[in-house]
Amino acid sequence: MARIFHMTTREGDGLANSVIAAQEAAGHETRVVDLTQVDPEGDYSVLLEEIFEADSVQVW
Repeated sequence: MARIFHMTTREGDGLANSVIAAQEAAGHETRVVDLTQVDPEGDYSVLLEEIFEADSVQVW
C-alpha cells in the first residue's frame, strides 16, 4: 500500500477528485490538503511532514 499525498490548488477539480477516489478504492493511504483553505501566514510544518513521509506527492 502506497502513501500518497495530494495538494489541491483549485476548488472542485474533477480530475483530481476522480484520481484520489480511484487511489483510495485501490487501498492506498491518501492524504489531501486543500491549499485554497490554508492561511498564507500559517504554519507549514505539518505540510512539510506529510510531503517527506509520502511515497508520492501530487499537486493539482
